[in-house]
This record gives sequence, C-alpha cells and structure tokens, in this order.
Amino acid sequence: MNKFIGIGRTTKDIEINKTQNGKEYAIFNLTIARTYSKQKETDFIPCQVWNKQAITLQKYCQKGSQIAITGVLQSFKDKDNKIH
Repeated sequence: MNKFIGIGRTTKDIEINKTQNGKEYAIFNLTIARTYSKQKETDFIPCQVWNKQAITLQKYCQKGSQIAITGVLQSFKDKDNKIH
C-alpha cells in the first residue's frame, strides 16, 4: 500500500499551469515539521495536483497556508541515474 497523508504549509503562492491538452495542474512544495525530533527539522515535499483540485487550491491558499494532503509517493530516476 502506498498512501501518504501530511499536514504542512505551502512555501509559495499556488500557480496554475496548463498542459498542451488544456488540463490544469499546480506544482508546489509543502513544508512539514518533524515534531518528534529534538532538533528542529523540516521536510520539503514536492506536490502536484490536477484539474479542480489545482483551481481550488489556488483560490483558497497562499504562501504559508496550512493544508492537509493525501496521495501517493512516487520516485523516479533522472538522466544521471539518481533517484528522486
């Protein structure tokens, strides 16, 4: 099972982009603080949303908004064969 649930803050205002087919999407980073750590540590999670979710996110959220997300985690290899 691959399911991710996170609560954090957006790092910038949400910008809508469109594919060549006209589908809207937004890519943004979510900062999630590690509360269980003795030192203050923060993870930056890259997120991608599509269609109505992207439009709604842009309408109601700006930089620093606290949101909860649920989705799947994916990794990929870049051209240097590094896993992201």
